[in-house]
Amino acid sequence: MLTRRILKALNPRHAGRADEQGSVVVVVVIIVTLSVSLVTLLATVQSNLRTSRVDQDRTAAFQRANGGIDHALYRFDRQDLPTVSTGSYVPVVVGGKITRFDETVSIDGGTYTVTAIAEQPGRTLRYRVTSVGVDPSGRRRQAVATLSATPLFTDGFFMDREFSTTGNQTRIPPAAYDSSTCVNALVSCEIARAGSVGTNGSISGVQGGIEELIAKFDGFNMYGAATQQSADSRCGTQGGQSCTSLGGSVRPFTDRRPIEVPPIPASAAACPNGGLITGSIAPGDYTCGDLTFQGTVAISGPGTVRIWPTSRFRASPGAVVNAQSVPARLQVYYDYPADPAANDSSICDAEIWGLLYAPGLDLACNGSKQPNIYGAVVANIYDGTGNQFKFHWDKDSVNTVHNGKYKVYDWRECPVGEVC
Repeated sequence: MLTRRILKALNPRHAGRADEQGSVVVVVVIIVTLSVSLVTLLATVQSNLRTSRVDQDRTAAFQRANGGIDHALYRFDRQDLPTVSTGSYVPVVVGGKITRFDETVSIDGGTYTVTAIAEQPGRTLRYRVTSVGVDPSGRRRQAVATLSATPLFTDGFFMDREFSTTGNQTRIPPAAYDSSTCVNALVSCEIARAGSVGTNGSISGVQGGIEELIAKFDGFNMYGAATQQSADSRCGTQGGQSCTSLGGSVRPFTDRRPIEVPPIPASAAACPNGGLITGSIAPGDYTCGDLTFQGTVAISGPGTVRIWPTSRFRASPGAVVNAQSVPARLQVYYDYPADPAANDSSICDAEIWGLLYAPGLDLACNGSKQPNIYGAVVANIYDGTGNQFKFHWDKDSVNTVHNGKYKVYDWRECPVGEVC
């Protein structure tokens, strides 16, 4: 038996068959392994391709959504906001202002749909913009942002060079009010410690006067002051005591506040009567060399009067302009004149309900001749004597007029259909 087994093992023919059988098994195992690996690889590749396509589609949809935000910003910056529907552009107009618009734009097989809504109807300072982007496959993404311009009257009373007053300031009834809820500025509508006095220069007054201003207004904003120490050094009493030591709120701002007088519109008409305004004036945009308000002046009919004098801005003593009306209905823009030496602009002893952006104007009046102003002011200097500071800040003026240069804030993604 043993001899037969040995002979069988030594027989080359039998050994070859055993090797062939082993090789077949190995080959089969390898083929099966490779097949399984290939199937797994193909499945992985297909899955990654699908994921990549989904990501690309999502990215494409979001890019379209972002394109809608850019589209809205472009419209606002160009002031390309028609008050009538054009194509897919549909506006909503309140008080002559675009309070909302909707628009759909097709691009590269997809779309974006933009909705811009003013935070306050009839005000164009801030808009909430929602944009839904749709890619060619139908996937949707939503972008949300706030577009906001810079108000021209961030301070109620701003002097570019200097604010200086003497005497106590007890006669300020009221110091601030809100014309959107209280048009006539009644004493009962007074808002305590609202609005601020600001300057690119210095603020000074007698101790009692500074204390009264502190009690009435929300502190002093010192622009171009990089440190608190620098701000404090530019705000104090004529005796040398700082505003801070009197308990005032003095705030430093590193940058000077820029003076940005809005440009004269190309459509502005010549001022009526050569710029001597008496009795009434119709709503509209006007420009003239000399502007003088005389006697009692009212705005005839609904709307706003905006005037750009280029050489002189005056109000005769005793003039009463736009009385007990919304100050924003009267806006005067008076830049630094070309010939400062010939500038004798003055509104002393006049009562004006308006927004005066007039860096070319010096408010230098004596005693009871101080102008009685309801609204907001930007001027060159205030140099008043006596206890007659008669300024009544209209809180609503901050939301009314701005520089028209919009910036994007809080740009983010939000689930489609949700408010966030």
